[in-house]
Formats: sequence, C-alpha cells, structure tokens
Amino acid sequence: MHRRIPLYSCLVGVLWLGACADDERNVFDAAADFEAPQLTSFSVSTRADGTVVASWEASEPVHAVVEWGSTADALHQHSYSIGRAYETSGSVRLLAPASATEYAYAVRLTDRAGNEASQFVESTPTFTTEDVVTEPLFEFVMIDVGWGDALYLESPDGRKILVDAGHPQDGQIVREFFASRGITHLDVASMTHVHNDHIGGYYGDDFSGRPGVFNARGQGADIPATYFLDILNKTPNTTENPYADLQAEVQRLSTMTPLYLETGASSSSFEVPEALNWGAGVQVDLLAAGRKDFLYPNGAPPDLGSVQNNDSMIWRVQYGAFVLLLMGDGEFATEQFLEDHWPHEFLQATVHKLGHHGSNDANSERFLAITSPQVALVTNSVLENPGVMHPYVLERVRNLGADYYASDRAIPNRDRALPGVRGDIHIYTDGECFTVSAQRIRFE
Repeated sequence: MHRRIPLYSCLVGVLWLGACADDERNVFDAAADFEAPQLTSFSVSTRADGTVVASWEASEPVHAVVEWGSTADALHQHSYSIGRAYETSGSVRLLAPASATEYAYAVRLTDRAGNEASQFVESTPTFTTEDVVTEPLFEFVMIDVGWGDALYLESPDGRKILVDAGHPQDGQIVREFFASRGITHLDVASMTHVHNDHIGGYYGDDFSGRPGVFNARGQGADIPATYFLDILNKTPNTTENPYADLQAEVQRLSTMTPLYLETGASSSSFEVPEALNWGAGVQVDLLAAGRKDFLYPNGAPPDLGSVQNNDSMIWRVQYGAFVLLLMGDGEFATEQFLEDHWPHEFLQATVHKLGHHGSNDANSERFLAITSPQVALVTNSVLENPGVMHPYVLERVRNLGADYYASDRAIPNRDRALPGVRGDIHIYTDGECFTVSAQRIRFE
C-alpha cells in the first residue's frame, strides 16, 4: 500500500495553529522572522514484509521527526531516525502502529540553525490487519510513578527487566502495569540505589501483598524475579531503615539470586553473567556501581543524600544503533567519573534518562554535550515540581536540540487538562529507528 498525501502548513515559525494547537504544551511565542523549512511531499507505505514507512521531502536540508496519532490534536507518536543527519529527503519506520486505524500526521522539520517548523498532513491511509505485521521490538517504558523511577525494558525475544520500582505506595502502579501486559515473571530486577523513590515499590505492601520484594513461591505476589542486581555490599544498612528489611528479604528468597556487580560489568565480557542477559542482540554495560572511593578520591562526599545519589548504578543499554543511558540519581560527581573512565563516544546516547530527576546538581552542560541525546527523559514533571527540574537544565536540553518528555501523573487535573494522555512513556526501536509514544513537552 502506498499513498501520497496532500499537505498544508499548520506551523509558522514555532507556533502550532488550528487543529494542531492542543498537541503542544507551553508553546514558544511565534516571534519568528526566519523562513521556515517547508515540507514538499509526504507519503506512507506498507512494505511487503508488513512494516510501515513514512517518506518525506523538504525544501532544504533538515532533521525530520514524523508525528502521528489517532486525531490531529493527539499526535502522540513521534518517530525518529537514529542520528541527527540533515537531508532534503528521508524516511522513517513507524513502529508499533495499530491495524485498521486511521492516523493523522505532521512532520516536524528542524534546519541547521535550529529553526523549527511543522506541517500537518491532511488525510491518512488506513492500515488493515493484512497490512501491518506485529514484530518483536526492543521496548523501554518509563512507568509513570510521578516523583520516582520505575523503568521497564523488554527485549525482542521476551526478556523482561525492571530497574527500580518507585515509592512504597507506587508498588500498586507497577503491579497494575504488569497485570495490563500479562507479565507474571521478571528475568532481572535492579535497584540503582537505596532512596525510597527508587526501591520503595520492591518492598511495599501494595506491590507484594505483604512486606517484601517478591514472593518466590507465589504466595501473595505474582511477579517473582530470577536475579536481583544491587549494590548491597557498598551501602551501609543504616542509611535508610527499610533498606535492611529489603536486604534481608532478598537474601531470604531461595529462588532469587542477589548479584553484586562492579563497575565495568558487561554483557560483552568473555564470561557473561546470566543476569546481564537482557535479550538477544542487547548489549548491557554497568558504567558505575557506587564506588565512593572513585567518586571522591580526595575527601568525603558533601552530604549523605549525595552519597546515596552517587551510589547509583548507571546502565548503558544498546540495541543496534539505539543507545539508552539510565543515570539513576547520579549527580555531578558521577558524571565526572563517567567522563574520566569511559571513552566519550561510548557515552553518546540516543535517549538519556536525566540524572536526579533533572535537577541542577546533575546534568552539567559538559556532560550533556558528551551524551548528546536526541531525546531527554525525566521521571517527574517540571509542571509538578518546578523547583526540581531546573530551568538551567531545561536550557541545556534546548540548546542541544533534544526533545524532552516527562512523566506527569501527579499533576492536579492532568486528565482533565490533557484528555487521553497517560504519563507512561513508551519507546520502541528496531535498532535503526525509534518511536516515542508520549506527549512531547516544549518550554519557553
């Protein structure tokens, strides 16, 4: 199936007009005196193998993102080619489309000077069941627990990994997410560090039906795990009272293997730990594992909170050309450690989950320039906690030209203000392209 679709412009400069207006929040003013790049053609086709491709041409070299959704005011799928090439024509796969569904489209164009414009596509093709093939993809989900981390990864061959689980009260949210997908077992559970907004869901009553991580025998909990990746041997039990209970529970469960990993642990090692088997074709590297003697070689850390934040396990996950960097709550000291101990090109990321919820004690201009992500994520919303997602960090993300997505479950009246928008952020990739399923946020 191949249809060429008529176009009309709905963005002058960087201001959404008409039917597209509701898709962006905090849109920039339209005081633009530049000549916006123009989309000259657009088409959507279904290949013989059932995959769906959007192709475009533009009036000048641009970086293009195809945005699509069920209606013109709900363009919440954002499809990217990996990398920042500037071209006059190109194509991108639309990952995980639904069959027998009509979609509206816009193409967002950014020129070399950073000028941005979008053009809305007037009509859409319909994908039938015969057209679309459901293929295995690498998937990353930032589960919306508001202020906290709960990150789910699933490989094309079905390996299931959870990195952190939010607050104790967030265990129910995580459990409901698993139930909605029919998940009854995790291959790996990981906790980055011992703060309650990261490990709480593992031991909260809401998650397991009783205090404890997972019930290995299925009594009260339905999500057991095989491996629990931790930094138990590097963090004093006294730093947070529930932590000792969590440690004891992990060690008590006979079918769960606690594994204490060191910096540099990698699935590409000659002897690969089974716990680092996150799926066929998935490379996993532990870039930092809370070694305070490395982080603070010349003296004590500044305060206890930073000790725990900089104990974070920092994960680099790669599938094909797609690189995901998970920074936990790592602050400036962690970033400096990574800069000093890893090749900078190895730190470059397609998607960067910002450290410490986007605060200004992390996410330095230098480090963000090194990682140079196309997409930045934060497990909180600037609308929910404006004092945390620091305006300096927002400015750094803007200056990189990166897109920004945030969870926002806890925003008052969120559902009324943004109908049909969930806070969970889903990212799908085939290793060459990726699609973000979420509402993109733009800031002044």
